[in-house]
Amino acid sequence: MNTAQQQQIGNKGGQENDPSYSNVRAPSLPLRKAMLPSISSNPRHVNQKHAVKLSESIKNGTKKVHKEAENVYFIRSFIKGNISRDAYAKLTGNLWHVYVMLEAVLDKNEGVLYGIHQPVELDRADRLLKDWRFLAKRDAGAFPEASPATKDYVSRLESVSNSTQPHLLIAHAYTRYMGDLSGGQILSCCARKALDLPESGEGGMFYKFPGINPKTFKNKYRDILDKLPYEHSSIVSEANVAFALNIRIFEEIDVYNGVEGAVVRPLEFALEQAGKWKMEKKEKGGGGCPFGFTSKNSKGGCPVSGRGSTSSAHSNKRGEITTRGKTEARCPWPFILLHDPKRGLQDWQNWLVLAGVYGFTVSLITSSK
Repeated sequence: MNTAQQQQIGNKGGQENDPSYSNVRAPSLPLRKAMLPSISSNPRHVNQKHAVKLSESIKNGTKKVHKEAENVYFIRSFIKGNISRDAYAKLTGNLWHVYVMLEAVLDKNEGVLYGIHQPVELDRADRLLKDWRFLAKRDAGAFPEASPATKDYVSRLESVSNSTQPHLLIAHAYTRYMGDLSGGQILSCCARKALDLPESGEGGMFYKFPGINPKTFKNKYRDILDKLPYEHSSIVSEANVAFALNIRIFEEIDVYNGVEGAVVRPLEFALEQAGKWKMEKKEKGGGGCPFGFTSKNSKGGCPVSGRGSTSSAHSNKRGEITTRGKTEARCPWPFILLHDPKRGLQDWQNWLVLAGVYGFTVSLITSSK
């Protein structure tokens, strides 16, 4: 996308008065690519231990809303090869707006992303614009209009970027890019066959990632993600919001196509997903402590059951595990040795017990000789 095109972004499709597009104008693509390292490099990470990897937390914490996205009529039809050129053009046009903003705010906040933003391999905006122009049969100076649901999505990205937690953009990057490299490859084949797209790649550039192996790249990307220093819960919450915002764009296309019973769920539906998954997790429970214990001086359940962070853990004077000054729930001594030996060995009481057992064993062996 050249500079002249970027300057027109805010003046197309009636967007000149839309605050959602106030910061869309990103640096030119060549400049942005020069600013950041490739995924093959070794970005600096801040080590922080978690009981579960962040990639696994996102996968497990978004299962329900992910399933909802797959069951939207538009996606189900797409996978079956039932998609019109007009519908696919609308999808690429709307996603162009999403990626222009996503890639701009990822650039802006690169300092808190610890290498998760990989523009050389992942940037999609330029490809989406070319696809849309081909599919919609528009000339080189044309730009797609953003639908209402798309504007909501773009606005959310900008809000997160300008908030006190811009690292939550990690959730949006992971949701979109990993989806493009996974299910997106299936959709690419469906679109190519259904629309009889040319072998030259026109109209289907969005899902093409030249020069990388999707499976290998995803593994490296998850490795970077799993080394990030952030608390998982807020990122998983935002990933649920990201899925829901995508669902609304799909539903909007169904409404446009006149699908019977199709409706676009309100924006509140998307924003409510942030806390909804936590409530469901709490109701299901994490399995609980197998011995039925919790620390009487702490809140919550046994940490091994999945409640509470395990990062930077150490024992305080009462033998309770604390993180950054906050007390966490845990099995009491000596049951912690059976439930979580690694954590139990951080307690001085257990070392005394082990020393006593060792001394008693040695004395028995000595006396039997």
